[in-house]
Amino acid sequence: MFWLLFTLSGAWIDRLDNFHNGYFYLSHQKTIESILAQMSEYRHNGLISQLDKDMGDTLQRTGSYYTLLNFLGAEKDDLGRPLAQGYAADMDQLTYKDGIYRRSNDPEYWGFNPNNCSRDQIFAAQAAIVTFRDFDRGRSLFHQFLKRGFLNQNVRHNWSYPWEKSYVWKLPDIPTPSQLSLLLRGLGNRLVYPIVFLLDAFIIADIQFFRRLDKRQLWDYDVKALPSLIAANSYLPTLWSRWGLSLYLRDRNDITQRVYHYNQDKFNGIKPLADLYIMSLEKMNDQFVTTPSSLGVPVSQVAKQRNVSSQSD
Repeated sequence: MFWLLFTLSGAWIDRLDNFHNGYFYLSHQKTIESILAQMSEYRHNGLISQLDKDMGDTLQRTGSYYTLLNFLGAEKDDLGRPLAQGYAADMDQLTYKDGIYRRSNDPEYWGFNPNNCSRDQIFAAQAAIVTFRDFDRGRSLFHQFLKRGFLNQNVRHNWSYPWEKSYVWKLPDIPTPSQLSLLLRGLGNRLVYPIVFLLDAFIIADIQFFRRLDKRQLWDYDVKALPSLIAANSYLPTLWSRWGLSLYLRDRNDITQRVYHYNQDKFNGIKPLADLYIMSLEKMNDQFVTTPSSLGVPVSQVAKQRNVSSQSD
């Protein structure tokens, strides 16, 4: 009974949501299309790369890019492909085998080896998997995590090739509660909701505490946090994920500065990707009331409540 009540409460929270409405895209279509026209310049070997064509973070950038576009309601990607088709094609190129991913699709590059694909790369891919509700891919990923004892797959160091001394075994990254919650969401089964609810409590600690431990690295943290919050609130949202999003949006102006800082040319960043981040923040801010009392309930829902209240007065 307890499990059933939790699962039903999750369905109720989901019904409050207009997270995927298309009104924002319709009113910002020209701006988004202008941003996408610039994105194709940052493709190398067919996939998104840094300004200098480095592909060490291509899986992370790909996952984040398609998560943001899906949330914004875009119909096509920068290559003019239907969004779901573009997402699937790019993810396929970064798939070593079902449930195992790699940073790059370039066989000559160290990131082609799936053994150095770290947690931050997989985490961004998970965000896209959940946002697109690509549950076949999500179940394959869960199966591989299960086989590894729920550890990530990076058993080799970054930047190392098999012929180098640095190519040695290492302890793979331990998943965070937020990563595990996306892993469960990727199964596409609402019965996992009670566990997701418990894991999502970490979002509050993450946003309010862990994210601020090293203020010099906040710019790096924010580019990873936003796609994961989108994913957590797009499927099986919890009160924790709603509240975490609300708390996160309080720093919207600072986050904007940090995202642009991260994507400067001198850091080989991707300026149009930063623009998509900022557009996503704008959509969140438009749709959600960012006060503790509302816990990020959609504006339309709160407006209805206020209207009913005023009529009763």
